[in-house]
Parts: sequence; C-alpha cells; structure tokens
Amino acid sequence: MIPQPTKQLAHFRKATTPLDRAKALDATRWFHDFEWAQVQKLAEYMERYDLPSGFQLFEEGDQESYLGIIVNGRMRVDKTGEHGQRREICQLGPGKAFGEISLVDGFARSARVTALEPSEILILTRPSLDGMADKAPKLAFLLMLKLGNLISGRLRATSGRLVDFLQE
Repeated sequence: MIPQPTKQLAHFRKATTPLDRAKALDATRWFHDFEWAQVQKLAEYMERYDLPSGFQLFEEGDQESYLGIIVNGRMRVDKTGEHGQRREICQLGPGKAFGEISLVDGFARSARVTALEPSEILILTRPSLDGMADKAPKLAFLLMLKLGNLISGRLRATSGRLVDFLQE
C-alpha cells in the first residue's frame, strides 16, 4: 500500500488501477520523455486524488513531503509576504507539478497550494519515492533528473524576475 500524504487528503483518494494512473500521467505529457513502460511503473508508486474547489493541500511550513501532478483542474500557489499578506506566486493547470522542492529536500513546505476548482491530481510521496529508489533505481534516477530540471528552470525564471528588483 502506498503511504497517504495526510489524513485530511486521504478522504479524497480515488481508487484506480496503475494502468488508469499511467494513462492519466501520459495525458499530462509531463513524462513525455519517458518510455511507456516507465510511465506504467511510475504510476504504481502514485495515487489519484479528486479535490473539491477551495481544498487546501498544504500550508507554508507543513512537513509532509510529496509531489503532485495536476491531471485536471487548477491550483493556486501562494506565499506569505513580509507583512503577513498572501501573495500569489502562480496558478498551475493540467500537466504541471507542485511540491517538488519538499519531495527532494525533505524540508517544510515553502508555499501554500489550494485547488481553485475541482481538480484531479496524482501524488508521489517521499516513502514511495524511497521504495522506487530501492526497487526501480533507474526510474527513480530519471525522475530525480526531471525534478532537478524542473527546479532549475523555476530558479532561472525567478532569478530573471528578481534582477529587476535588485538595487545597484
């Protein structure tokens, strides 16, 4: 059995087969550079959740580590500003990932994620990733490379925006 991210989220888990999850992953095109057999194997380590609009997946500072891939719907990522105000970082739609930093580094969440509309997501928990590393190390390595590229791309984009705010 795949570990549940949180008890609150477990309520929205939808029982699906690994093949159904693989088809959902494939439809997102997030793993377009993986072979079909790899997508099928990856789906064995993930679970599907159907979330209602307004559902808060996690809050900034929460400890659980999992990656989410949006199959359908939209998510809002926001963060608390210097004066306590909430600032939207971005909105994410189908085929986008969230939670990758916490999955990789194991530290507390750096932002809050909320479903803006009914959403279907696939989740990979840290314990599931660890199991994949033991049983399918090549797949885990390919996934970590993909996550590294995702994090690197987001850091480059953030650095590009940040430069306009820096003083000389």
